[in-house]
Amino acid sequence: MNSRALPTACAVVLSCALLVACSDDSPTDPGDGLQDLDWSADMQAGQTLEIRGVNGSILATASPDGTARVSADKNGNSSPETSVTFEVISHDGGVTICAMYPDVSGEPDNECVPGGGQMTVRDNDVVVTFAVQVPEGVRLSEWTVNGNVHATAVQSEVISSTVNGDAQISTTDLAEAATVNGNVEVTIGDESPDRALAFTTVNGNVTLRVPAGIDASVNAATVNGTMNSDFLLANLAPGQWTGTLGDGGSNLALSTVNGNLELRSVP
Repeated sequence: MNSRALPTACAVVLSCALLVACSDDSPTDPGDGLQDLDWSADMQAGQTLEIRGVNGSILATASPDGTARVSADKNGNSSPETSVTFEVISHDGGVTICAMYPDVSGEPDNECVPGGGQMTVRDNDVVVTFAVQVPEGVRLSEWTVNGNVHATAVQSEVISSTVNGDAQISTTDLAEAATVNGNVEVTIGDESPDRALAFTTVNGNVTLRVPAGIDASVNAATVNGTMNSDFLLANLAPGQWTGTLGDGGSNLALSTVNGNLELRSVP
């Protein structure tokens, strides 16, 4: 991955009217991270608020006043909490906030990059729990490895991903969710999805709730599990189902290996 120059984590970005509040722990050198995170900003509908963690959950709710807010709590046992810092990167598409763990000898330096970035963690047990408030229309992208990804009663698109943890989302808009070891439980409110959406796990159940009048197509698959649906689906083969909801449209894909699938209708 190409290296990218990171701006200082303490900055006023006039073009997006984003203010990153500086604390007494603010870094003086570019690339250094903030020890504490209590961030807020005005964001525009269509921008993306991206949260990237490693160890710990991301818990999101709707903003009560249209302001985006992100705070974090650090807890470590054998590793010092000060070993983990935070980077806040403002860019044309929105804001990316990362929990930054110490670089690992012999591995590329860890970096906070919108949409990705190198992050190797070794022998560090600090858990970072993010609390997020998302304004209406601001896309939420939440990523972690060991922890849950939640978004409760939000009014924007949500993309959630973890490896070891549950993904639970309820939104009036669209959503996608993925985990490996955990359950996926998603409620979407958009009746006409404009693109394919995936809801996947390996070891766990998948439950998708959609509007009763949704126009979409469905493909569902499990290896060791069952399918329960409020909509009429055709059983193509053992563990495989397909169907057309309403007038059809973008595909909704539900998949697991060891778990059950549910497709439910909500008013």
